[in-house]
Amino acid sequence: MVRSTLIQKIRDMKFNNIIISTTLGLAFVSLLAACSKDHGNTARANVDTDFSNKATLQVFNASLNTQRNFVYMDGGRLSGTSMTYTAASYLASGLIYAVPAGLHSFLVKDTLGTSTQPPLAFAENLQANKHYSVFVYDTMKNVKQITVEDEIVIPDDESTMIRFANFRWSRTGTPANVDVFSKNLNDNILTNVPYTTVTEFFAQPTGLTDSLFVRETGTTTNLASGGFTFLPKKSYTLLYRGSDSWAKTLSAFSNN
Repeated sequence: MVRSTLIQKIRDMKFNNIIISTTLGLAFVSLLAACSKDHGNTARANVDTDFSNKATLQVFNASLNTQRNFVYMDGGRLSGTSMTYTAASYLASGLIYAVPAGLHSFLVKDTLGTSTQPPLAFAENLQANKHYSVFVYDTMKNVKQITVEDEIVIPDDESTMIRFANFRWSRTGTPANVDVFSKNLNDNILTNVPYTTVTEFFAQPTGLTDSLFVRETGTTTNLASGGFTFLPKKSYTLLYRGSDSWAKTLSAFSNN
């Protein structure tokens, strides 16, 4: 009787182990299935938020009428949010990523299968502990890019560092050069900036809201404007974009 009871207990233990093993196996399969869901996107690039011994990459979109655009690095999707720049929507410009240093291949493309936007492919050799900006510009059917290395300097005083990026497109040819006028200073802080130029950073006072106006060089005609309050010891990019038929805008993005 005791032997029979012992045998039955052993059988029950084996059966329970089978159930537990099967349940764990199913849970593991379910976990893999959940992790493999991509919602229309492929593998993610090797990117994280740890900026030590990494290169920092910031992407700005000024290419007219682009939608559902993702940035891919070495075949993996870099951007978590699609970039959009239309007359009604401006999404996901100025996002910052920490990426491994080294030579990387990049691809910017519309993820809609029927899109007529050609993919934009380029390569960059990124150095550790340096900051880079990629400016995507022109139009949806002729997307281009410029990559610049950023000299991020933290001021010793309470000033801020700003720069200006001129990517306003024109269907009639190269747009005229522009000036940037400060209402607080009652003077130009930049003059004669050509199309597709990204200026160096320069110091500006902080603490007060300033109205900045983009004007065609040598005139007082305002093409775009904005009110900005810059924080001490920060760096900002002023991005000027738009076209003849669209609203021309001036937006500020923090670089650090």
